Amino acid sequence: MRRAKKVVGENGEVVHVSNSSALVALFFEAVPSIGADELEDLLNAAFAENPNLALKLLFNLGSVRKNAGGKADRDNFQAALLWLFRTWPQTYLLNLRCIAKFTSLKEALNSSMFVMYEDQRETDPDNYALFSLEGQRMALQQHLNSHHLRHNRARRHEKKLNRLVLWSDFARSEGKKLFGDLRTEVSWEHLEKKICIKEMKRVKKQIERHHRVEDLDDLDLWDTKERLSRQREVKLAKKKKARSKPNVKRGKRTKHN
Repeated sequence: MRRAKKVVGENGEVVHVSNSSALVALFFEAVPSIGADELEDLLNAAFAENPNLALKLLFNLGSVRKNAGGKADRDNFQAALLWLFRTWPQTYLLNLRCIAKFTSLKEALNSSMFVMYEDQRETDPDNYALFSLEGQRMALQQHLNSHHLRHNRARRHEKKLNRLVLWSDFARSEGKKLFGDLRTEVSWEHLEKKICIKEMKRVKKQIERHHRVEDLDDLDLWDTKERLSRQREVKLAKKKKARSKPNVKRGKRTKHN
Protein backbone atom coordinates (compact mmCIF):
# COMPACT_ATOMS: atom_id res chain seq x y z
CA MET A 1 0.00 0.00 0.00
CA ARG A 2 1.36 3.38 -0.95
CA ARG A 3 1.55 6.12 1.59
CA ALA A 4 -1.51 8.32 1.14
CA LYS A 5 -1.96 12.01 1.61
CA LYS A 6 -1.87 13.63 5.02
CA VAL A 7 -4.97 14.70 6.92
CA VAL A 8 -5.71 16.24 10.31
CA GLY A 9 -6.60 13.64 12.92
CA GLU A 10 -8.98 13.75 15.87
CA ASN A 11 -6.41 15.33 18.18
CA GLY A 12 -5.45 18.00 15.67
CA GLU A 13 -2.22 16.33 14.57
CA VAL A 14 -1.29 15.66 10.95
CA VAL A 15 -1.47 11.94 10.10
CA HIS A 16 -1.54 9.75 7.01
CA VAL A 17 -4.84 8.31 5.80
CA SER A 18 -3.14 4.91 5.51
CA ASN A 19 0.35 3.52 6.03
CA SER A 20 2.85 1.86 3.76
CA SER A 21 2.34 -1.62 5.25
CA ALA A 22 -0.76 -3.70 4.65
CA LEU A 23 0.07 -5.76 7.75
CA VAL A 24 0.06 -2.69 9.97
CA ALA A 25 -3.17 -1.57 8.36
CA LEU A 26 -4.77 -4.95 9.14
CA PHE A 27 -3.62 -4.80 12.74
CA PHE A 28 -4.88 -1.28 13.45
CA GLU A 29 -7.89 -0.96 11.14
CA ALA A 30 -9.54 -4.33 11.82
CA VAL A 31 -11.87 -3.11 14.56
CA PRO A 32 -15.43 -4.20 15.50
CA SER A 33 -16.98 -1.32 13.55
CA ILE A 34 -15.31 -2.24 10.25
CA GLY A 35 -17.43 -3.38 7.32
CA ALA A 36 -17.24 -6.83 5.77
CA ASP A 37 -15.95 -5.59 2.39
CA GLU A 38 -13.31 -3.38 4.01
CA LEU A 39 -12.12 -6.28 6.17
CA GLU A 40 -11.72 -8.48 3.09
CA ASP A 41 -9.73 -5.75 1.35
CA LEU A 42 -7.38 -5.56 4.32
CA LEU A 43 -6.97 -9.34 4.36
CA ASN A 44 -6.27 -9.49 0.63
CA ALA A 45 -3.59 -6.80 0.86
CA ALA A 46 -1.99 -8.30 4.00
CA PHE A 47 -1.79 -11.84 2.58
CA ALA A 48 -0.35 -10.46 -0.65
CA GLU A 49 2.41 -8.74 1.33
CA ASN A 50 3.33 -11.51 3.79
CA PRO A 51 1.07 -14.59 4.15
CA ASN A 52 2.73 -15.93 7.30
CA LEU A 53 2.46 -12.70 9.28
CA ALA A 54 -1.01 -12.05 7.92
CA LEU A 55 -2.17 -15.45 9.17
CA LYS A 56 -0.79 -14.67 12.62
CA LEU A 57 -2.61 -11.34 12.62
CA LEU A 58 -5.80 -13.12 11.60
CA PHE A 59 -5.65 -15.38 14.66
CA ASN A 60 -4.63 -12.45 16.84
CA LEU A 61 -7.93 -10.87 15.80
CA GLY A 62 -9.87 -13.52 17.73
CA SER A 63 -7.38 -14.54 20.42
CA VAL A 64 -8.87 -14.49 23.91
CA ARG A 65 -6.08 -16.23 25.81
CA LYS A 66 -4.56 -14.58 28.87
CA ASN A 67 -1.43 -12.48 28.22
CA ALA A 68 -1.75 -13.20 24.48
CA GLY A 69 -2.48 -9.60 23.50
CA GLY A 70 -5.33 -10.60 21.21
CA LYS A 71 -8.29 -8.42 20.23
CA ALA A 72 -11.00 -10.96 21.16
CA ASP A 73 -13.14 -9.76 18.24
CA ARG A 74 -15.28 -12.85 17.72
CA ASP A 75 -17.46 -11.51 14.91
CA ASN A 76 -14.67 -10.24 12.65
CA PHE A 77 -12.55 -13.28 13.47
CA GLN A 78 -15.25 -15.62 12.18
CA ALA A 79 -15.69 -13.45 9.10
CA ALA A 80 -11.93 -13.60 8.48
CA LEU A 81 -11.99 -17.39 8.83
CA LEU A 82 -14.73 -17.58 6.20
CA TRP A 83 -12.61 -15.44 3.89
CA LEU A 84 -9.63 -17.73 4.57
CA PHE A 85 -11.69 -20.81 3.69
CA ARG A 86 -12.89 -19.25 0.43
CA THR A 87 -9.44 -17.98 -0.55
CA TRP A 88 -7.03 -20.47 1.00
CA PRO A 89 -9.07 -23.60 1.89
CA GLN A 90 -6.06 -25.82 2.51
CA THR A 91 -4.53 -23.24 4.85
CA TYR A 92 -7.82 -23.10 6.72
CA LEU A 93 -7.92 -26.88 7.17
CA LEU A 94 -4.28 -27.09 8.27
CA ASN A 95 -4.85 -24.45 10.94
CA LEU A 96 -8.27 -25.62 12.09
CA ARG A 97 -6.95 -26.79 15.47
CA CYS A 98 -5.39 -23.36 16.04
CA ILE A 99 -8.90 -21.92 16.29
CA ALA A 100 -9.50 -23.89 19.48
CA LYS A 101 -5.96 -23.12 20.67
CA PHE A 102 -6.32 -19.34 20.41
CA THR A 103 -10.05 -19.01 21.13
CA SER A 104 -12.07 -22.04 22.21
CA LEU A 105 -13.38 -25.37 20.96
CA LYS A 106 -16.82 -23.79 20.65
CA GLU A 107 -15.50 -21.21 18.19
CA ALA A 108 -13.88 -23.98 16.15
CA LEU A 109 -17.24 -25.75 15.92
CA ASN A 110 -18.97 -22.46 15.08
CA SER A 111 -16.48 -21.80 12.30
CA SER A 112 -17.15 -25.22 10.78
CA MET A 113 -20.89 -24.58 11.02
CA PHE A 114 -20.57 -21.17 9.34
CA VAL A 115 -18.56 -22.75 6.50
CA MET A 116 -21.20 -25.44 5.95
CA TYR A 117 -24.17 -23.04 5.83
CA GLU A 118 -22.53 -20.08 4.08
CA ASP A 119 -23.99 -20.91 0.64
CA GLN A 120 -27.37 -22.20 1.85
CA ARG A 121 -29.27 -18.93 1.64
CA GLU A 122 -31.29 -19.93 -1.42
CA THR A 123 -31.57 -23.69 -0.90
CA ASP A 124 -32.22 -23.72 2.86
CA PRO A 125 -33.19 -20.24 4.10
CA ASP A 126 -34.42 -21.41 7.52
CA ASN A 127 -31.17 -23.10 8.50
CA TYR A 128 -29.23 -20.28 6.85
CA ALA A 129 -30.84 -17.79 9.23
CA LEU A 130 -29.98 -19.96 12.24
CA PHE A 131 -26.57 -21.43 11.47
CA SER A 132 -24.77 -19.00 9.14
CA LEU A 133 -22.70 -16.06 10.28
CA GLU A 134 -24.62 -13.57 8.16
CA GLY A 135 -27.94 -15.00 9.35
CA GLN A 136 -26.93 -14.64 13.00
CA ARG A 137 -25.79 -11.09 12.34
CA MET A 138 -29.14 -10.22 10.79
CA ALA A 139 -31.05 -11.84 13.66
CA LEU A 140 -29.01 -9.93 16.22
CA GLN A 141 -29.61 -6.64 14.40
CA GLN A 142 -33.35 -7.31 14.23
CA HIS A 143 -33.36 -8.04 17.95
CA LEU A 144 -31.52 -4.81 18.72
CA ASN A 145 -33.94 -2.85 16.54
CA SER A 146 -37.05 -4.52 17.95
CA HIS A 147 -39.75 -2.31 19.44
CA HIS A 148 -39.87 -4.35 22.63
CA LEU A 149 -36.17 -3.83 23.32
CA ARG A 150 -36.38 -0.11 22.59
CA HIS A 151 -39.41 0.15 24.87
CA ASN A 152 -37.59 -1.58 27.74
CA ARG A 153 -34.52 0.59 27.28
CA ALA A 154 -36.62 3.77 27.30
CA ARG A 155 -38.55 2.59 30.35
CA ARG A 156 -35.36 1.87 32.30
CA HIS A 157 -33.98 5.27 31.33
CA GLU A 158 -37.21 6.96 32.46
CA LYS A 159 -37.10 5.15 35.81
CA LYS A 160 -33.51 6.23 36.31
CA LEU A 161 -34.40 9.86 35.61
CA ASN A 162 -37.34 9.67 38.02
CA ARG A 163 -35.09 8.29 40.76
CA LEU A 164 -32.58 11.07 40.18
CA VAL A 165 -35.36 13.66 40.47
CA LEU A 166 -36.62 12.14 43.74
CA TRP A 167 -33.14 11.94 45.21
CA SER A 168 -32.35 15.52 44.21
CA ASP A 169 -35.63 16.81 45.71
CA PHE A 170 -34.95 14.96 48.95
CA ALA A 171 -31.41 16.35 49.11
CA ARG A 172 -32.68 19.92 48.60
CA SER A 173 -35.28 19.40 51.32
CA GLU A 174 -32.43 18.53 53.68
CA GLY A 175 -30.46 21.62 52.68
CA LYS A 176 -27.98 19.80 50.41
CA LYS A 177 -27.24 20.27 46.73
CA LEU A 178 -26.65 16.64 45.83
CA PHE A 179 -27.93 13.35 47.19
CA GLY A 180 -24.36 12.19 47.81
CA ASP A 181 -23.87 15.04 50.28
CA LEU A 182 -26.30 13.27 52.63
CA ARG A 183 -23.84 10.49 53.28
CA THR A 184 -22.66 10.37 56.87
CA GLU A 185 -19.85 8.48 58.52
CA VAL A 186 -21.02 5.43 60.44
CA SER A 187 -19.28 4.56 63.69
CA TRP A 188 -17.72 1.15 64.10
CA GLU A 189 -19.92 0.41 67.13
CA HIS A 190 -23.05 0.88 65.05
CA LEU A 191 -21.64 -1.22 62.23
CA GLU A 192 -20.49 -3.93 64.61
CA LYS A 193 -23.97 -4.15 66.09
CA LYS A 194 -25.54 -4.26 62.65
CA ILE A 195 -23.50 -7.20 61.37
CA CYS A 196 -23.83 -9.13 64.66
CA ILE A 197 -20.12 -9.42 65.41
CA LYS A 198 -20.64 -9.51 69.18
CA GLU A 199 -23.35 -12.15 68.91
CA MET A 200 -21.14 -14.25 66.65
CA LYS A 201 -18.27 -14.09 69.13
CA ARG A 202 -20.60 -15.01 71.97
CA VAL A 203 -21.97 -18.01 70.06
CA LYS A 204 -18.45 -19.11 69.20
CA LYS A 205 -17.45 -19.01 72.86
CA GLN A 206 -20.46 -21.10 73.78
CA ILE A 207 -19.51 -23.67 71.17
CA GLU A 208 -15.93 -23.72 72.44
CA ARG A 209 -17.19 -24.79 75.83
CA HIS A 210 -19.07 -27.82 74.51
CA HIS A 211 -17.00 -28.88 71.48
CA ARG A 212 -13.44 -29.84 70.81
CA VAL A 213 -11.05 -27.33 69.26
CA GLU A 214 -10.78 -29.26 65.97
CA ASP A 215 -14.56 -29.02 65.51
CA LEU A 216 -14.37 -25.25 65.37
CA ASP A 217 -12.90 -25.37 61.86
CA ASP A 218 -16.27 -26.57 60.58
CA LEU A 219 -18.07 -23.61 62.16
CA ASP A 220 -19.50 -21.30 59.53
CA LEU A 221 -19.74 -17.84 61.07
CA TRP A 222 -21.78 -16.52 58.17
CA ASP A 223 -24.45 -19.15 58.83
CA THR A 224 -24.43 -18.05 62.44
CA LYS A 225 -24.82 -14.43 61.37
CA GLU A 226 -27.77 -15.30 59.13
CA ARG A 227 -29.43 -17.24 61.95
CA LEU A 228 -28.99 -14.32 64.34
CA SER A 229 -30.32 -11.93 61.74
CA ARG A 230 -33.41 -14.07 61.27
CA GLN A 231 -33.94 -14.20 65.03
CA ARG A 232 -33.68 -10.42 65.21
CA GLU A 233 -36.17 -10.04 62.36
CA VAL A 234 -38.63 -12.35 64.13
CA LYS A 235 -38.34 -10.29 67.32
CA LEU A 236 -38.91 -7.05 65.43
CA ALA A 237 -41.93 -8.54 63.66
CA LYS A 238 -43.42 -9.61 66.97
CA LYS A 239 -42.91 -6.14 68.44
CA LYS A 240 -44.46 -4.52 65.39
CA LYS A 241 -47.44 -6.88 65.57
CA ALA A 242 -47.88 -6.15 69.25
CA ARG A 243 -47.85 -2.40 68.64
CA SER A 244 -50.41 -2.71 65.87
CA LYS A 245 -52.98 -4.43 68.13
CA PRO A 246 -55.60 -2.09 69.68
CA ASN A 247 -55.31 -1.51 73.40
CA VAL A 248 -58.05 -3.41 75.22
CA LYS A 249 -58.65 -2.67 78.87
CA ARG A 250 -58.75 -5.82 80.85
CA GLY A 251 -61.21 -5.86 83.73
CA LYS A 252 -61.83 -8.32 86.51
CA ARG A 253 -63.91 -11.25 85.56
CA THR A 254 -67.20 -11.65 87.43
CA LYS A 255 -68.64 -14.94 88.37
CA HIS A 256 -72.16 -15.72 87.28
CA ASN A 257 -74.30 -18.05 89.24
